[in-house]
Amino acid sequence: MREKLYNFLYFLRDFFISKYFMAVALGLACLITVLKAEVVGDVIFLCLIGFSWIISADFMATALPFLLMCEFLCKMYDSYNTFIKFWPFAFLVVGSLAFHLIFYRKKVRLTPIFWAVCAVAVAVTCGGLFTKGAWKHINASGIYYILGLGVGMIAAYLIFNAHFSTDRGYNIKLKFAYVMMLSGVFACFMVLQHYFALILESGEITRVVYFQWKNNISTFLMIAMPFPFYLSIEKTKSITFHRFWLGVLIYGCILLSPSRGGYIFGSVEFIICLVYILYADKKNRQKNLFSIFVLAVVAGLLVFSAPDFVKSIVGSIKVSKNEARVLLYQRAIGDFFKNPVFGVGLAYSGNDDIWNPTKFAICWINCSVFQVIGSFGIVGIIAYLYQVLVRVRCLITVRSNFNLAIFVSYIGITMMGLVNPAEFCPIPYLAIVTLMFVITEKCNEEALRASKRELPYNSIGLPKSPVKYFTNSLKEYFSKERDGK
Repeated sequence: MREKLYNFLYFLRDFFISKYFMAVALGLACLITVLKAEVVGDVIFLCLIGFSWIISADFMATALPFLLMCEFLCKMYDSYNTFIKFWPFAFLVVGSLAFHLIFYRKKVRLTPIFWAVCAVAVAVTCGGLFTKGAWKHINASGIYYILGLGVGMIAAYLIFNAHFSTDRGYNIKLKFAYVMMLSGVFACFMVLQHYFALILESGEITRVVYFQWKNNISTFLMIAMPFPFYLSIEKTKSITFHRFWLGVLIYGCILLSPSRGGYIFGSVEFIICLVYILYADKKNRQKNLFSIFVLAVVAGLLVFSAPDFVKSIVGSIKVSKNEARVLLYQRAIGDFFKNPVFGVGLAYSGNDDIWNPTKFAICWINCSVFQVIGSFGIVGIIAYLYQVLVRVRCLITVRSNFNLAIFVSYIGITMMGLVNPAEFCPIPYLAIVTLMFVITEKCNEEALRASKRELPYNSIGLPKSPVKYFTNSLKEYFSKERDGK
């Protein structure tokens, strides 16, 4: 009897990281979206995630359910009062996570990414220090974002570092890329299903339709966009070339979401993706060039056949001088001069007269650069620059198609952060970025071990020999040999 139970447990563990489970999770998320049952879906997915934490030591099992849940919940704008009623489920989540961390405990080896996260945590926590009135109206939402971007992200790094591994019996690069690709598939489904429902309700649609969750879904699409292109390069048992067109579909859905950030920066990222696949996939370069030519012809025909769609996209890109975002950028400069060292803090409510946030939200500047300048001052500028340096160094330490895909995805969310909160949302965006770099570091270490090389910098990310490091990095990055796909 005990042997049968163990065999069943092993079966469940294998199932939860298989493509079959991913297909079930994706189908369930699609059904929830069609039925508009996001609240019930949240409960179902939380139970699913909690159960997988209990039975499996592999955190990869929860990656796709977490992403899918975050995506369909982005429709629930200003829904604090709805979800607070389900607060007892927090005990389920915390309890199952605590069980996982204790029962499947692993050692953690601190890396440069960890110290970068710590540097940002210090800046976020100290934001507003010595600023008069910065903490006057502190509330639960302000505390959540300060802890989430600071101490909470340190905890997330430690968990990810301990519970994601390259020795699970599968290729972690392909598995993670597949998870990200499916998250993009679901985001596309959400956008297309929304349009399909409107067509059934009101008939023909001749222009881009506004919906509130446009920026969030565009961010998810931009994070996921490079991974179908990466998977189209890899040699797997399944057909891969169709994934090129899945990447094209993701960009198309960005254009269907009335997000100015998506239109501008999504287009830039899509061009980078095309350059990426032409550069990385040398064997299929002619085929990819032909596909791009076909794509250009189809795009040209669509422009002439649907001018109203094009006009609605171009018209929505215009920015007014009196727009809240522009006014907040100006305020951020003023906030910096109030306290140049530590800024006014993330929970500062002095700008609520320009933009009043929803319940359990804060008054974001809606631009990562101005957010750092105004909220965290010089300390924040130094911390975030250090984090960017460490992240870029992590991506160029090993030259691989996977690292390039992560790089493009990181560029995408960074660009989106210029006009939206993006990485200033602890869950899901900053957690996703942190996970991407944890996995990249682990894959780098495996590649360096295989090539019998050492990291050219110390444990906190500082080069052992700065000049030699940068010259060698450039030579290695543009050399013909690759450390791994």
